Amino acid sequence: MSQQKTKESQEKFKWEANHSQLVDCFVENGFAVVASLFKPKLINDLFCTVSNRYEELKEDFINSNSDSDLSSVSVGISREIIREVERSTLFYDITHSENLLDCLERFLGPDLAKTTPNALFINDPMDESPTTNKAMHQEVWTGSVPEDILVWIPLHRIEPNNTMSVIPGSHFFGLLPNRNRQIVCPDGFELPQSLALSQLEEGDAVFLHPLLVHGTHGTVGKKTRYAIHFVCKSIHTPLSNQQKAFGYEGLRQGPMRRIQQILGNDYLTPLMTHGGKTLRSWDTLRE
Repeated sequence: MSQQKTKESQEKFKWEANHSQLVDCFVENGFAVVASLFKPKLINDLFCTVSNRYEELKEDFINSNSDSDLSSVSVGISREIIREVERSTLFYDITHSENLLDCLERFLGPDLAKTTPNALFINDPMDESPTTNKAMHQEVWTGSVPEDILVWIPLHRIEPNNTMSVIPGSHFFGLLPNRNRQIVCPDGFELPQSLALSQLEEGDAVFLHPLLVHGTHGTVGKKTRYAIHFVCKSIHTPLSNQQKAFGYEGLRQGPMRRIQQILGNDYLTPLMTHGGKTLRSWDTLRE
């Protein structure tokens, strides 16, 4: 397929955050690319922080493990880096961005949460592990529930041969058989051709349904690719066992949830002290 046709084929999946077709695109295809959701400088600042730290830790690892297998070098390092950066102002400004929350509210409603753990994907050409170069899979096998939304944010402009592949509409296949996080197709069923998301710019984000079939695209002769990933949900939808174990963080409350917070408990009584006075009031909660 020519570069022009590839661009045209992907334009129908990419929308501004407030576009009327964004939600319909997600429902129909199981994913949508949200254009310019974040300020490029914010993403670039995180990219510089992460990439510089990775090169530093990678050099230390190579120097101290010269005889070791380097085929999975980025896996352990990426986990160490995400534990560092997820406590930073940069990461907070991304995950709590008003643009992001406004967009998520269109899909999930006003009461939003982000589950843990967060993930940093570092696709290093040196790293040949299946953890880094992911086969086509569905995220429900790793602890999400079908009511979640996966948010995948590249930290730089994506190269056509170094990105994520998706199969549009594959979320309607339901839960497919799986072995070791790889899809095992039933007899007589073949997965349709995948689409490489090659038109992603700095500041774009990809929203994915947990049942969407997706994986790594491009593994040879590429530059190191950096992306962050986290899972968002409505607090009113079920938690998987993994989500119960790791917990979640509230991102935004709608008006009904804010009223519940003032009431303070499931018995809906604000009379928490003798004499009819409340420990919680609107004035104290909005401070």
